[in-house]
Amino acid sequence: MEIEKGIDFAEVEKERADVIDLLSKKLNQNDLSELLNKSVDFKAGKITQGQYHSYLKDIMAKSKIGMKEYPNLDKYV
Repeated sequence: MEIEKGIDFAEVEKERADVIDLLSKKLNQNDLSELLNKSVDFKAGKITQGQYHSYLKDIMAKSKIGMKEYPNLDKYV
């Protein structure tokens, strides 16, 4: 709970949207389709927040997108 006090949740949402926008420009069609499916599953409650953010971190690393550029999202996940 202490960690959550230092997180700006509005910024987390903005940074997550920025990451998804950037990924949508970098990913090949198959990976983009998987990102879309994971995002839909997350919003529908089919996968947990932890599962979604773990996937997001993995695909960011694969795409050479650093978490340091997204400090609030990094703290959150």
